[in-house]
Amino acid sequence: MSWISDPNFTEDQPFGPQTLPYGVVDGGVAVRVGDRALLLKSLALGKCSEYVQTDSLDPLLKAGRPVWSVLRAKLKEIVTATSAPKGAELVGIETAKLPFTVGDYVDFYSSRHHAENVGKMFRPDGDALTPNWTHLPIGYHGRAGTVYVSGTDIVRPNGQRRGSEGPKFGPSERSTSRPRSGSSAADRRRPTSPRAGQPSTSSASRWSTTGRRATSRPGSTSRSARSWPSRSPRRSAPGSRRSKRSQLHASRRRRCRTSCTTT
Repeated sequence: MSWISDPNFTEDQPFGPQTLPYGVVDGGVAVRVGDRALLLKSLALGKCSEYVQTDSLDPLLKAGRPVWSVLRAKLKEIVTATSAPKGAELVGIETAKLPFTVGDYVDFYSSRHHAENVGKMFRPDGDALTPNWTHLPIGYHGRAGTVYVSGTDIVRPNGQRRGSEGPKFGPSERSTSRPRSGSSAADRRRPTSPRAGQPSTSSASRWSTTGRRATSRPGSTSRSARSWPSRSPRRSAPGSRRSKRSQLHASRRRRCRTSCTTT
């Protein structure tokens, strides 16, 4: 019987002792236990304590898998104990903050239903999906600055939309919100698939404008819509003109660095 008295802290609940997702709330780094959060900075975590003393998960993410494994085992032992350990403090989860620095992100266009709906809007007289859609993973490079924590007030972007007497300028009148399942790659040099024990999975919602997409040319998104907190739709299929151009620029940069180093 755990010392944490919470009906939602059981193994048959999403945030039971088998989960313990990391986050940051008022007070510092914490793990969620049921409907509350357990602060970590005052717990006896041995050498792992140094990675949870700030208001960010950045030090912990940089520490690597050996530290994650040790910390996970210690936390599992703490939350399943019959008595509260010294320094244990349970707080609310209402003050959750953006837990780590988002350096970069890619949004994969993986929902067939969504793709078909968008395709019908862009190509009302043609096929909703292009023939290669099911054979080509489509990833959009996103803007790290558009990632916000839940509850942040979002300002609707201004732009053009259709009007009865021609194009009309003003804030977006229509928007969409879609849930997302995300994973963070702590080491960007070695991107891997999330595995058990890696602090990776999270949930998110993506907001995007829809009113001005209809005024753009088929297959594109208006530039004003890109200021919305969402992905920046820059797609480069292998072999495409943009992909080849990017490879050419990268090759030139490498040659320049080599030349500067040798001289």
